[in-house]
Amino acid sequence: MSTSTRNRVAGVLLVLAALAAGRFLDENLPAGGDSLRPYDRHGLVQMAVPTRWADVEAVRVSGAPQVIDRDTLAVSPGLWVVVEVNATPHVDPFTIGWAELRGGDGRTYSRGRGSLLCSATNPGLTAGCVVTIEAAPESLPGSSIALSGNAMDQRADDMAVIDLGITQEVVDHWLTLTDPLEVPLPVTGGQP
Repeated sequence: MSTSTRNRVAGVLLVLAALAAGRFLDENLPAGGDSLRPYDRHGLVQMAVPTRWADVEAVRVSGAPQVIDRDTLAVSPGLWVVVEVNATPHVDPFTIGWAELRGGDGRTYSRGRGSLLCSATNPGLTAGCVVTIEAAPESLPGSSIALSGNAMDQRADDMAVIDLGITQEVVDHWLTLTDPLEVPLPVTGGQP
C-alpha cells in the first residue's frame, strides 16, 4: 500500500472516529434547555430543603383576600398567600432572592404586587424571609412555592420547591376571612 493510500485510509478512519465521538456526546450530554434548567429540590412545609446555596424551610403558610404589608392595605380579587421562610446560607452572605408560586392547576404567579422581604445574614446564620404573592383561589390547592438564591437568573442552579399543603378546604376558609392578614416582618435568626 502506498503512502498516499495509507494517508487517505487514516483520514477516513479519523473522520469516522470523530463522527462516532460526536454521536456519543450528543446522546449522553443534556440537550437544549435541559442543561440550563434549575435543579428542583422538593420538600414540604416545616421540612428543611438542602440546596447548594442554603438550607431552606417554609415554616408557616397563611392567606386572605386582604393583607396589611408594611402598613399598606392590599386587597385582592383573589387571595394573598403569605409564606414565612427560614434560609441558612452555606457560603455567601445572601439569602432568598427570587420566588414564584406554582399553582396546582399549572399556572405560575410571580410576586407582582406582592413582596419578598428577608433579614440580612451571613453563612451559617439563619435569615427569616416573608413572601407575599397574589393568586387565583382555584390555583391554590396543590400549589408550591419555588425559591432561589439568585434574583436575576435561576438557570442551572438549585431551587427549593416546597409543597404548601394548601387544600380546597383551606382556600374556602381563607375566602371567608374579612379582617386583613398582617404580613409579618422578616426576623434575623429565623421566623419564629
